[in-house]
Amino acid sequence: MYSLFIDTHIYDIVVILFRNGKIIKKSIIEKARGSELLPCIKELTDLNDINEIIVVNGPGSFTGIRTGITVAKTIAYVKNIPIKTVSYLDLMDYSLNDGYNIVGLFDSSGIFVGYYNKHNLIKKYLYIKKGDLSEFIDKDNIITNVAIDYEKAYKYIKILDNVNPKNVNPLYIKLISVEYDKKSC
Repeated sequence: MYSLFIDTHIYDIVVILFRNGKIIKKSIIEKARGSELLPCIKELTDLNDINEIIVVNGPGSFTGIRTGITVAKTIAYVKNIPIKTVSYLDLMDYSLNDGYNIVGLFDSSGIFVGYYNKHNLIKKYLYIKKGDLSEFIDKDNIITNVAIDYEKAYKYIKILDNVNPKNVNPLYIKLISVEYDKKSC
């Protein structure tokens, strides 16, 4: 079974081709543009070989997430194959040891945070603006520097439910500026 993994959540594009849970091809394009995603996929595989798609649905860059999801959904529709979604915070946790983990992903304005116990999310994802981080009680326990172990993460991803491509949506945690403004009114 061949699985195509797509991650465009922040600045880089990561495309991996798995065969029975093992990485057989991998491409990372640093500081990529969305227009580089399809050529990257085409370089790694013939889409006729793909049996499922795994896409990172966030959190991260608004445009990056939407680009990855749109491409993944399109391939899934056209090929009529299953699609699974996974958050990047989940990938971070899956790459760590079992137990209690608080993982965080920085963007330019703050940090996305996920609380996990035995690889299960135990609280709603949070977004903390940089100015508020000093008051955040768990700030010293957030693990931010995680090398993603994609094969280890795949073991957790494979048990996730397939999602109807129509229901694959970005994972938005951070409020947009207008929403912050409404809260202060």
